[in-house]
Amino acid sequence: MTKLIHKKGDLFTSNAGALAHGVNTRGAMGAGIAKQFRDRYPEMYKEYRVQCADKTLVPGGMMGWIPEEGPAIYNVASQDFPGPHAKIEWLSAGLWNALRDAEQRGIQTVAIPRIGSGIGGIPQEVVEAYVRGIAEASPVDVEIWDLE
Repeated sequence: MTKLIHKKGDLFTSNAGALAHGVNTRGAMGAGIAKQFRDRYPEMYKEYRVQCADKTLVPGGMMGWIPEEGPAIYNVASQDFPGPHAKIEWLSAGLWNALRDAEQRGIQTVAIPRIGSGIGGIPQEVVEAYVRGIAEASPVDVEIWDLE
């Protein structure tokens, strides 16, 4: 059984082998932590925009991006449009896909923000219950980061 680990502070200080966050499928990373991912990983953002334009990233899907250095990035397609449009079934499916990919790559821990419960609009307690179930069923540990 894996662990669901609660952390406080800046997600980008995690030593996890991968970082995951929720995205829409319209190619917009203009607010919240998605904007920070866009600014920190411009090449990832370019690929994300291509996959959104090509409609290869769909709600419930996941886009993995593996840089030459640093953690893997998983864009979890938790919503179809920017704003409070996340759906728990999309978030769950995308996170499952990310953890499966992490397992195949030998990544032991994936760090996430309060995914889907900020701009996405899903109540935090609902998200945490689903994330806990996913983490318990996966060999990959999951860190949930709260800002201090």
